[in-house]
Amino acid sequence: MDFASAADVTSALVRVADVPRLLVISDFDGTLADFSVDPYNVPVNQKSIAMLQELGTLPNTFVAILSGRHREGLAQVSGAPEGIVLAGSHGADAHVLSDSEATALEEVAVQLEKLVESVSGAFVERKPFNCVLHYRDVSEDLQQQLIAGANDIAVPGAHQIPGKFVIEFSVVDITKGTWITEARERYEADAVVFFGDDVTDEHGFRALGPADLGIRVSEGPTAAHIRIPDTAAVAATLEELYQLRADATVEPA
Repeated sequence: MDFASAADVTSALVRVADVPRLLVISDFDGTLADFSVDPYNVPVNQKSIAMLQELGTLPNTFVAILSGRHREGLAQVSGAPEGIVLAGSHGADAHVLSDSEATALEEVAVQLEKLVESVSGAFVERKPFNCVLHYRDVSEDLQQQLIAGANDIAVPGAHQIPGKFVIEFSVVDITKGTWITEARERYEADAVVFFGDDVTDEHGFRALGPADLGIRVSEGPTAAHIRIPDTAAVAATLEELYQLRADATVEPA
């Protein structure tokens, strides 16, 4: 799938802008913010945040950020913008770990931390339901060693989720797709717009129906409806969606 032209983006947005109830969801990293070697010091596109907030002020329009970050970390880096629902851990915020899940997560963390002990630039991030190996700031040959080592980790109850310069291990089966399905029902949305850029976002794209709009940010195989290039394009697309939605929801004089 090539990057969508401006006309194609507009056509896709027009299709969803005037539905009675609209739910707009975006991933955070790589979508609303660019990447950094420090995951807690990322350049956030404030225009995108502002446009999500503006969308949320329109009648029957609901907005959320759905991220793999745990909710507290997401609130920290996003600034916890007013009017936007924050869903962390791929939507697993409300889950309570069982003893077996907690044991599996700890075992994964121990093995990952041993793996990165002597690798400069690599580190392990512990989350409530996940454990993440970060290797963005590591030389390419060592990256391959880390990937191979992570692939050798086999802990019953834990599964691997690859991403951009990260490998995540989770002990829960909740995905962005399951969260989007539940959110659609909760808000009684007639259409869902979802922005995402990574492998975990594909669960979300696959949960969308023909009345929805999935927007993939950047390259890579995708089940999204259209593709745009970067975080700046996300901001422009959100602004255009806001204008179309605002025009569609203006009550006649």
